[in-house]
Amino acid sequence: MKAHAEDRGRRARKMIRIHHSAKKNSKEIGAADRYMFLWKFTRGYVKIRMRCMRPEKMVNLLLAEGISLHNIERENKSTITAVTETGNCMPLVELTELHGGEACVLEQRGLPVLLRSLKSRFMLIAVLIIGFAAMCILSHRVLLIDISGCDALEPSEILSVVADCGVRIGMPSAKLNAERVADSLLNALPTLSFADAGICGVVLKINVSEYNSAASTEENTEPCGIYADKDCVILSIVANKGNAAVRKGAAVRQGQLLIDGDITPEGSSERVLVHSRGTITGQVAYRFSVEIGKTAPKLCQSGNSCEYTQISFPTLFKGKKITRESRVLYDEFEITLESCETLNAGLLPVRVYKGRAHELVVAEKNLTYDEMTAAANAKLDAEMKSSIPKDARIIAKSTDFIQQADGTLIAVLNVQTIENIGYIQYY
Repeated sequence: MKAHAEDRGRRARKMIRIHHSAKKNSKEIGAADRYMFLWKFTRGYVKIRMRCMRPEKMVNLLLAEGISLHNIERENKSTITAVTETGNCMPLVELTELHGGEACVLEQRGLPVLLRSLKSRFMLIAVLIIGFAAMCILSHRVLLIDISGCDALEPSEILSVVADCGVRIGMPSAKLNAERVADSLLNALPTLSFADAGICGVVLKINVSEYNSAASTEENTEPCGIYADKDCVILSIVANKGNAAVRKGAAVRQGQLLIDGDITPEGSSERVLVHSRGTITGQVAYRFSVEIGKTAPKLCQSGNSCEYTQISFPTLFKGKKITRESRVLYDEFEITLESCETLNAGLLPVRVYKGRAHELVVAEKNLTYDEMTAAANAKLDAEMKSSIPKDARIIAKSTDFIQQADGTLIAVLNVQTIENIGYIQYY
């Protein structure tokens, strides 16, 4: 009997070592392990510490009673930790105490534990569910209308036209036809030279431009046509005077005729020349490119320095500060202050600063890849702002970086915009 018990003890110790070794050497979790974790989480599991004279014997007794144990680890000669299902917790504790040991719960995990903790927070759960559902529903609806660019026109006039198009607060974003809204604004409001509408999240953004008020007060009758000022794809064209020479969706080149002022009036066979007027919006593609070298000039200390003195009179001439500095012969330099002394000469305090002036010279600095990309982005952003009109709406932007064999970096910025195009050319 004693030999049989010792044999069972050796098997239990071997099982503990196997579990411990498997835990140490495991580097990835397979599908079976993931399913086992999901099963344990659904049923709930607890981590228990057991103390008894012979932990191996206790493990065998628990296994014989149908109480499964996982992740068995030895802390010391008489203490082990293990993981079991939540339902096995009380039988395990009772059986351990029955055999002269003790057991305590270290932690509880799993779905049953989570549900118990949330049981007393029903209102919080309800609010979270309702809030999440409302967010999902409202994120696909128009909640705000943002109007920009109108000076003479009142926003209420624009909102009235938008309402006539069937647009309302709370409507699904999928049912909104942005192109129809822009065309309706141009047709209903003759003072507009440009109109664009688009959905940005839950906001309907409307951007408009008006004809110059000074020009509109005096009707210009000199015959002219309207031509494309850049390559683009026509998104909308409204000819108030003259005939549209292109259609929506057409790709046009710079200088191409868009609205022709040479027309034949209705009911007449003779052609007349008119002052063309209309609104054309197009999608324009921009491409900017810059090249950044692998080195850049930087001011560095040359190693030469000289003494530097600064004398300050803080309260001279009714509180006006007067400063006198010693002469520095370097073109570029930086000051390192080493000391400051205040001299009180009656009512005239004097502060004396002493330090050194270090000469700065231009040296080449090797740039990292991040520094090169940052410099390229800064240059591209400056070119974009100087080339793209302020009233244009950017709809797409992407940057590509190409590292050359010599270390230089070529950055290419592609920008897609929607803007008002066309210039007047007199006949």
